[in-house]
Amino acid sequence: MDGAETLGGSEGTGPSKSTYLPFFEYRPHSHETLIYATYYAPRGRQRLYMLGNELSYRYLYANDLIVGVIGGPGSGKSTLVRGLFPGLELT
Repeated sequence: MDGAETLGGSEGTGPSKSTYLPFFEYRPHSHETLIYATYYAPRGRQRLYMLGNELSYRYLYANDLIVGVIGGPGSGKSTLVRGLFPGLELT
């Protein structure tokens, strides 16, 4: 099927209607809520990219609507966002 798998057994077993899994991967091991965190960022652009990638894996899902990053000028907010969302064009 196009990006989705069907749950249920063969004919005569399982539910009568097909149930589809969502397109994004469900990660029950990382079901956490992060409201506030203070992190003293590592030095260097590459390390901020790696930090953003790790944060996106641990806390972001495909159906998230808003992400906020607060910090002073020159603190690396844009670099962190590029790590969170690779390929994103910032204007």
